Amino acid sequence: MNGDSIDNLLDHSTSRVSTPLPHSEGKTIRVASLGLEKASPRGGLEGAFSLPLGGAGGGLPSLIFDLDGTLLDTLDDLWASVNHALASFSLPLRSRTEVRQFLGNGAKVLIHKSLPEDSDKTLEEQVLSTFRQHYLLHSLDQTHPYEGIIPLLQQCKALGLKTAIVSNKPHAAVQELHQHFFPTLIDLAIGEQQPHIRRKPNPDMVLKAMEQLEVSPDSCIYIGDSEVDIETAQNAHIPCIAVSWGFRDKSFLQSFSVPIIDSPKEIWQYI
Repeated sequence: MNGDSIDNLLDHSTSRVSTPLPHSEGKTIRVASLGLEKASPRGGLEGAFSLPLGGAGGGLPSLIFDLDGTLLDTLDDLWASVNHALASFSLPLRSRTEVRQFLGNGAKVLIHKSLPEDSDKTLEEQVLSTFRQHYLLHSLDQTHPYEGIIPLLQQCKALGLKTAIVSNKPHAAVQELHQHFFPTLIDLAIGEQQPHIRRKPNPDMVLKAMEQLEVSPDSCIYIGDSEVDIETAQNAHIPCIAVSWGFRDKSFLQSFSVPIIDSPKEIWQYI
């Protein structure tokens, strides 16, 4: 993994509907419950619209996945690198729970939140550099797919579902992780490519994925673990399913009007 990609193994994330959504053979299903209507304290996710779940004609949908916190558990490697960097400057260490809460907006924000509040810019840059160096060497020490992800993707492949990854990591880093963990199971992977493909919650990555998969918004479902993912799906005009095993607590996700699944196999309730 080259030095340019280190910033950049970072991505970063309701109650479930009471009854599973049926397969829609030509039927139109209200998809507010899939993330297009929001009671968000931050706002910006209001409104809902109808579309045929599973795409026109009632076929199986294409699935677009977030990466960190959804497909891959990267938390322990990130936590170890954060505390290595902090310890290098005799700074207080952070708990695993704290680091989990800090994830979602890249390495700079992660380190900024991990430092004591009165830290100056020079120290912040030094800690960030140390973090990057350590994480570059240790980004795959404990990182692994979440339990149930590989069987889910194998089932998707067997059924002919089209799949994609969209991540706020730089594109090169996303490609490397795709090839390391899911080379034959996920069709394509897209990361940030400024200025042409902006970070989520901009819809650019999702729109590019749909273009490359040759699918339309009414045949896609987005799966992610954070408020950023929910807003990304809203901005791309596709339904969203949130996962509870990632970098946001289920209680937080319950403030959004999206279904939440507790294991990968539960996704079949909505397909």
